[in-house]
Order: sequence, then C-alpha cells, then structure tokens
Amino acid sequence: MKIRSAVLLSSMWIAVAAQAGQRLEIVSKTPLQGSDAQAVLHALGVEDSDGNAPGKRQVQVKLRSEGGGSKLVIEVAGNSQLPADSAERIRQTFPALREAQITLQENAAPTPPAPPDPDQLQTPEQLAAYKKKLQDQLAAEGKKGTVEVTVTDGADGKKQVRVEVHAQQ
Repeated sequence: MKIRSAVLLSSMWIAVAAQAGQRLEIVSKTPLQGSDAQAVLHALGVEDSDGNAPGKRQVQVKLRSEGGGSKLVIEVAGNSQLPADSAERIRQTFPALREAQITLQENAAPTPPAPPDPDQLQTPEQLAAYKKKLQDQLAAEGKKGTVEVTVTDGADGKKQVRVEVHAQQ
C-alpha cells in the first residue's frame, strides 16, 4: 500500500509525499541548519511569497544530519521549477557547499489536483464534489483508495482545508 497525502493549511499547500516535479538533493560534509535551507531556497528563487495562489506552488524541504554533515532535499511541484543550473548556483553562492554532492532530477510521481479555495468548500455538496474529483483521479490512475476532505476554522480565523488521499497501488 502506498499512502499519498497532502494538506492545505490556510493558504499554503504543504505536500507530504513526493509529487511530480523536481527533486534537488544536497549531501554535504558541512552541517546545515534551517536558516541554510531557507538561504538555498532564496538563492534558487523558490522561497515563499504572498504572490503565489494556493495550489499553484508546492515546495517540500527536508533537512537531516548525516554522519557529521547534512542532507538537504528540496522537492518542488506545481508552478515552481528549479533552475537547470541549481548545482552551479549553490556552489557559487555558498562556498561551504562547493564540495557537496548536488543532484537535480525529475520526480515523476503523480500530483494531486490543486487544492480548492476554502471558500469553495462551504456546503456538504461542495465537499462531496471535491472528494469525488479526487476519487475519480485515483480511478483514472488505476488505483483504489480513500479520500477525506475536512474544513475547519483555524485559531487565526482563517479556514483550514485538510485533504488526505490514501491510495493503494
């Protein structure tokens, strides 16, 4: 069973599993921190900005320590694209990463449909229609699974949409 999940919180799309798009992996002997990951995103032009509509851009960042160094993985989908010269840019911008192993590859996993505007999911009928759209996508991919869509009011007053797709291969 392969589980594919995605969550829309407020107006930010957070991908929780690999999706179609690109994957940049940096393996460094130098320890990296979260601020280093943000600096890399900025140098590559994929940092968050208010001008991106929900579902138009999906970025996932993973950073972990490995044997005294670090492994940074950036996955992008939607309208985000990493520059073809990402490895060169990183090495030029960050001297500590000149010796790092940097790979950029296409990630061909299926992408869930763009998340809806929370205001478009206010009635049970709208929720059911969106859930059916996701189920139809699973069927079109030749998969079986379950789909859950919930809308709640966040503590900050913004609506939160949670979408969970559990697909079986």
